[in-house]
Amino acid sequence: MKIPDILFIFQKTHTLITDLEPNTEYSFRVNAFNRHGDGEFSASKKILTGGLPPSEPQTHSVNLLNDETPLRARVDWKPPKFTYNLPINKYLIWYKPFEHIDARKLEVPGTQNFAILDGLFMGRLYEINIAAENDDGVGVNATEWLTTPVGIPEAEPLNVRYEINANQVEL
Repeated sequence: MKIPDILFIFQKTHTLITDLEPNTEYSFRVNAFNRHGDGEFSASKKILTGGLPPSEPQTHSVNLLNDETPLRARVDWKPPKFTYNLPINKYLIWYKPFEHIDARKLEVPGTQNFAILDGLFMGRLYEINIAAENDDGVGVNATEWLTTPVGIPEAEPLNVRYEINANQVEL
């Protein structure tokens, strides 16, 4: 990327250069000029711009591995579109039934683009969040959804009450 020549007016001794790329090395040189011509350039000054966490992974698919308990699913994704010249250290995956607050968390190496989700319950809508992490932090989540099939009830009925009247029982 070529940065255009920047001209100054008056006695200005600084400028702001915008639209620099994250995690990129730039080299700057400065010279003075007047009506008699250009002066010598300063020595080159190299700087490395600060980094950004990666963008969200691109989810590819979420598939159940079996349809009986214990339920397991596989989620696949593609690497983030923007990594800002840094490798992905790991992926973080959080998943939970939609109505729950607490999520289960998995970590997989940055070279792996899938995860196996286990301990899933029948008849639930799951929220699955995937984020990539590099040396500059954790990026934005990609969100997927998975609905598990309805199965045999997992527990006995709760709060069962009965009343006996003469020759009948009411539940």
